[in-house]
Amino acid sequence: MCQKFVYQDDSDYKPPNKYEMYAYTPPLTLLMSATLRRIAWAINKPMTITIVLIIKAVLTLLDKTLICPKCKDKSFCNHCPFSKYTTAEDKKETLAALNIQEEAN
Repeated sequence: MCQKFVYQDDSDYKPPNKYEMYAYTPPLTLLMSATLRRIAWAINKPMTITIVLIIKAVLTLLDKTLICPKCKDKSFCNHCPFSKYTTAEDKKETLAALNIQEEAN
């Protein structure tokens, strides 16, 4: 079940497309929830934003050639971050949001 977006007033309401809606999230163990909370505290962001930033950071590490062949939902390709190459600038922005300094190679 997707959650409805909540707006302060109706003046800024726009119906979300299906990729902006909240999806079911698997439950976290107490350990993983506590870990996420501590990462969120460290970067001074809410847990909901922190988990998105963590996923974006993982996107910069994974090779799409490992992901795409095993994908079971080819209808999502036009929206999937793995179908597009992540640029160095995307990686830099994500790591900066997580307060992570990239090591020089």
